[in-house]
Amino acid sequence: MKAKKFLFYAIACLLPFVIIALLELSLRIFSYGKVYPLFVPSEQFNQYVQPNPELIKRYFPATENIPRVAPDTFLFKHNKEKDTLRIVTMGGSTMAGFPYGRFGSVAGMLKQRIKASQPELEVEIISVAMSSINTYTLLDITDEVIAIEPDIVLIYTGHNEYLGVMGVGSIYAGSGGHASNLLFLKLKEFRLYQLIQNFYHRFVSKKKQTDNLNQQNPIDAQRTVMAQVAKNKAIIYNDETFTAGVHQFEQNLSMILAAFNSAEIPVFLSTLVANEKDQAPFASAAANRSQTNDKTRLSELSESLKRKSTPVRQDDIAIAESAKYADYFYQLAERFYHSNDVKSAHGYYVKALDYDVLRFRAPSRFNTIIRKLSADFNVKLVDSYAFMHGQTSDGIIGNSLMLEHLHPNKKGYFLLAEAFFQALNKYKVLSSSYVIKTDDAFKTNPLTKADEIYANYKIAQLTSDYPFVDRKKPVPFPKATDPVNSIAISRIKGTSWIETQKTLLDYYQSSREFERAANIAGILYDAIPEQTDMARLASLLYLRADKLPLAKYYALRASAEKPNNTNYRLSLAEVFFKLGDTQRTIEELDQVIKMEPNNKRAKDIRASVKP
Repeated sequence: MKAKKFLFYAIACLLPFVIIALLELSLRIFSYGKVYPLFVPSEQFNQYVQPNPELIKRYFPATENIPRVAPDTFLFKHNKEKDTLRIVTMGGSTMAGFPYGRFGSVAGMLKQRIKASQPELEVEIISVAMSSINTYTLLDITDEVIAIEPDIVLIYTGHNEYLGVMGVGSIYAGSGGHASNLLFLKLKEFRLYQLIQNFYHRFVSKKKQTDNLNQQNPIDAQRTVMAQVAKNKAIIYNDETFTAGVHQFEQNLSMILAAFNSAEIPVFLSTLVANEKDQAPFASAAANRSQTNDKTRLSELSESLKRKSTPVRQDDIAIAESAKYADYFYQLAERFYHSNDVKSAHGYYVKALDYDVLRFRAPSRFNTIIRKLSADFNVKLVDSYAFMHGQTSDGIIGNSLMLEHLHPNKKGYFLLAEAFFQALNKYKVLSSSYVIKTDDAFKTNPLTKADEIYANYKIAQLTSDYPFVDRKKPVPFPKATDPVNSIAISRIKGTSWIETQKTLLDYYQSSREFERAANIAGILYDAIPEQTDMARLASLLYLRADKLPLAKYYALRASAEKPNNTNYRLSLAEVFFKLGDTQRTIEELDQVIKMEPNNKRAKDIRASVKP
């Protein structure tokens, strides 16, 4: 009798799980729901995969309010080639290279740096970075990054923790806090969960969500992502929402690092940089209204500092501190900066950033967390914050390296990549064959003038909208003052990146600007698989520009992909000869003569080369 009762209770307990499993299986059989893997096959190139351009859809049950963002197109073979160093970069819009795109990002700048310093190294850099995402997305995709067996992972994340997708202060925030968001990440692939989610969205939350978006930001779909994401505009330093963001960042990043440690994949984790000096706080608020009870007084204190005759009083600082009033501390920093007390100014600039209640920039506490976790998990710390401060004339990051509040300009992105490059050298991941000074390396960065014009237009669009201005302003097209401007305008109007680069390549070749043409030929080869002729063209153009390590990199690739092409081997022999590598010059020439005994050019050159 007891056995029957036990069996009955066992069946009763298991039955709900069996029913759920059958429902899940049925939904999958009938292809209900969707999954968005991190990597998908390329539609243009067989045997290649790329980051999924629809990845953001993972986090939204419906498509109406999805931010229009996607990872860049990095084509690679899922199974890593032998003797290839595979590096994956992870993060938000800065790691993705906004507004320049792939070749202005850390991935693009870093690869150019490695090619010139260690041209014989087969290096593959894949970015899964994307605007608007934070550590929730990074945590969600970590296992899929591990699955492609990277040798190294580079992480730069933190600025989107409050106002990014699922951030605690975002219009795209999840409900129920950190634990419920982690549960969502586990459940979202189940079709039964998607069915319930879609039902809820269609019949319960759709109107509420749309109304909420419109109430928070009375804007149209053409406005920037920044203009759409702010939900709780006032996130005051150390309040409940602020603390939840700190907890979310630390816990998620800890789980990410633990996963990579378990997989024995080295991680290089970077501190964060932002515009401290030349970006005033977006918004200020009094934390304790009952204590200060006078926002007008705070505003007057802030304005008074603009007058040089007004003394700095400790009582005023104490009032502003109790209210966590960002504007006051920014004006205080300005006062000290223009009085040449740069050290004090820097401290107050950081305090103003920390107290900015519209949190599009990570608070300085995040760098403390990053440094702590790098030690806790024995990962390699890349102190980009310290490195980039050291590259400024006054030790404070401002418009010399930044485009607006947190995205670097061309020099800033190069230096961010340089911080990673120097760390990779420090920890012996790289063993540079050619020592190229930082300033010289910057001159061969892969961005063109047209890329900069296009990027500046995107920044103008960003800064013509909230939170930089209260009302969206129209942005005029750049003027077509020369051929490169005209090409950039065509890109702004919709010409594809590839067509733009090909047009620029023709222009720079015809105007005999060989180094610029070589940069473009090189990045076209990097972007599009199996373009061996483009690799050879890049090597020839770099030869003309006397950039020999880069010429060597592309000549080696062209020859490796088409080893029976004697013209490619002759080009490689010329590179070796100019680099002073007589032995390898002779080896290449002898190989050409072996394949083509009557090749007069190879025989004549061989006769002139003495061992």
